[in-house]
Amino acid sequence: MKTLSRLMSSCPLLVAMAALACSPSASSKVDEGPEPVFSEHKFLNAEQPTKEIGEACDTYGASECTSGLCVHATDPAPDRGHICTVRCNATGDCPNSWHCGQVVPSLVVRFCIPSGE
Repeated sequence: MKTLSRLMSSCPLLVAMAALACSPSASSKVDEGPEPVFSEHKFLNAEQPTKEIGEACDTYGASECTSGLCVHATDPAPDRGHICTVRCNATGDCPNSWHCGQVVPSLVVRFCIPSGE
């Protein structure tokens, strides 16, 4: 009975030690700041389209392209890499060093995009 009594009296101590051993210590945790949040890039509205094919349209999107088409083709970041483009049927419809391709595979519409993108 004394052994059981000793064991029961030491249980809270054992639980407290186990909790401390398993909890992260202040010295082992590095504060890396908040997790990055990714969201949809929202364009502003341009008063008048002024950009031609190949020019960046990161701020105003399609509303700043004279063709009315802006694709995300040159940078993986959601807020960079948008360029003005035009529809095409063949690579010959596009400027030099560009090709006619599908930007989203499910679309049947093709756009001029820079080669290598």
